[in-house]
Amino acid sequence: MSHSHNGRADRSSVGGNLRYRGGCHAIEDPPPAAAESPRHPDRPDVFVSYAREDEQFVLTRLVASLEAREKSVWIDRKDIPPAADWRERIERGIEAARAFVFVLSPDSLISDQCGQELRQAITANKRLVPVVYRDVDPADVPDQLNRPNWIRLTDDDGYDAQLERLVKALETDLTGWTATHV
Repeated sequence: MSHSHNGRADRSSVGGNLRYRGGCHAIEDPPPAAAESPRHPDRPDVFVSYAREDEQFVLTRLVASLEAREKSVWIDRKDIPPAADWRERIERGIEAARAFVFVLSPDSLISDQCGQELRQAITANKRLVPVVYRDVDPADVPDQLNRPNWIRLTDDDGYDAQLERLVKALETDLTGWTATHV
């Protein structure tokens, strides 16, 4: 293993089965020439994948903070109506969103549902943004979430400053990604 620029161990491969319950998504700081991503009113800015055990943080803090900054957030608790086919709604939410935030926690990493959402986001070529809510062992994190620079949304790491990094990441088009994937 080698160490990345942010102090996390990088792994060249992860076992064949991805297992997750919650989700988050992180993006490296953009290069100086990065441009703002164009807005698409019919698409949410972000789909948030998370473990049920992290629901209070996700709903009352993360989603509320993003919406206060005028970000459109797709979240299961508000975007899946009663009696709807929830799997289909989640698939459509991932497809529609511009980015995929995976909230990293020990519970999200063992959740089958979060793993399925991550696999779908990867298949759909979504921009992955890993957000750390509770510390995890980098060796347990799939390579696709280990590559982007993590954003740590904890009080110990200065939640407000890190949230601004997340918002900037969602607004920044890294080397033309949005033009080729939205």
